[in-house]
Amino acid sequence: MELSDAIEVVQELLVAAQTFGRQAAARTKSSTFGVGTVSIDFDGGARSVVGGAGGAVLGRHIVLTVGPRWPSALAKSGCARYVQFVSTKSTEMCLDLPLYESIEFAHSPLVLVAAQINFEEVGEDVQHAQARDMQKSMPPEWTVLQNAPQFRTTLTPTGAVNEPKRSAYRLGTADGAWSLVINPDSVTLETRSYRSWDDMFEKLTTIAAAVAGVFDPAQILRVGVRYVDQVPLPDGRDSWQGLIPDSLLGAGLHPVLGQAIVGSEQRHLLQIDDQARCLVRHGMMADERQRPGGVYLLDYDVFNEHPSPFDVQKVRDVADRLHSYAGSLFRVCLTDELYAILRG
Repeated sequence: MELSDAIEVVQELLVAAQTFGRQAAARTKSSTFGVGTVSIDFDGGARSVVGGAGGAVLGRHIVLTVGPRWPSALAKSGCARYVQFVSTKSTEMCLDLPLYESIEFAHSPLVLVAAQINFEEVGEDVQHAQARDMQKSMPPEWTVLQNAPQFRTTLTPTGAVNEPKRSAYRLGTADGAWSLVINPDSVTLETRSYRSWDDMFEKLTTIAAAVAGVFDPAQILRVGVRYVDQVPLPDGRDSWQGLIPDSLLGAGLHPVLGQAIVGSEQRHLLQIDDQARCLVRHGMMADERQRPGGVYLLDYDVFNEHPSPFDVQKVRDVADRLHSYAGSLFRVCLTDELYAILRG
């Protein structure tokens, strides 16, 4: 189904919107990879939401993605491309973010990407047999299995108390590109060789299914995704002014102090929607040549801490939405000039 064909499907959704007294209009947009989107803009107070791998909700918008990997009952039979529409419960946006657009950057500044699923503690330790069962659920390239004991220190009124170490395990791919830390109450997927969200999303889905099969937790307590970018100062530039919005640079623009800043870090906790938050860390740091301010750090830890019954599809839906939020936040922290440089 080509992007123009998807509009016919969208008409049904527009009619449904009128039923609830909402004025709506559809518009289209194309992306780098030939995967398009259909966006439905609602008037104020709209509460319609789409979720899953083929859609996202962003404020007063419904965004449908047209691509080869999302079959749907709404798609016409025999079509090469499909549209997926999934109705979920309402999400109240607290932050007016731009629509997320998937872009392949020629000069990607990503240095670390992570995703974490937290659940209730299923025991004091992870047993070797459980770690092996997790490994067996993974693709064959996950050949590394190591013990990774966890140490905890609790601060009390009388001082720090070291708790007994807990047994945990680390899985890894043969090439060292991916790792998975398995704790009694969480699993954390990490990579420094990020290629695409589709790739990571597939791995996270496999891991969530493995957790459900091996540990059988009752609840999802937290889902989080984290993107750490270290943006190098472009050649020919001696400051970040015009590259990072002035409102973020803060003291870096001070006529006296700005010249002496060796490094800086700011932290902001953002409420994105009624369930999602983001801890943003950003600031200047030295580059490989130890030039003060030669790198700008943008670190987004986007998470949902609302408990829900453990369900693999729920993990997928939440993680997909958090990923979109991280992408939109990254965009608003760059000026058009720096965005164009990174995009290439």
